[in-house]
Amino acid sequence: MRWPCRLQLPGGGPRDSPLWCAQPHVLRLYQALGFRQRLLGLHAWQSWGDQPRGLVFSGCQMVHAGWLAQPLDVVFISRQGVLLRVVHQLAPNRLAACRGADAVIELPPGYCRQSGWQVRVQSAWASLKMVA
Repeated sequence: MRWPCRLQLPGGGPRDSPLWCAQPHVLRLYQALGFRQRLLGLHAWQSWGDQPRGLVFSGCQMVHAGWLAQPLDVVFISRQGVLLRVVHQLAPNRLAACRGADAVIELPPGYCRQSGWQVRVQSAWASLKMVA
């Protein structure tokens, strides 16, 4: 499904509309839809770690951090919002996978070490599923 509006993110990152809230303390998820967005992922999003936001790859059970300059936190999540696996600080040029995942969420490094991160991720995921 295509989103009703498009948003050009600062720094030229993914061009999908934000899927939840504009408050700075709320996790905002952006979905990589097309081949180019999925291939480039965070490479095209220079200001990615400035605010709590994540990049969603739907229908995905594996992710790579190829050519990234910094590590990232990766969350594998089921269709029902169950957190299946968390990879803290996935190093550049590494792969991570989780059988049975419905999506992968890439987050800034260290995000999954914060207090209450699970609730924010699950709540943002639920919002994504309501919009879709």
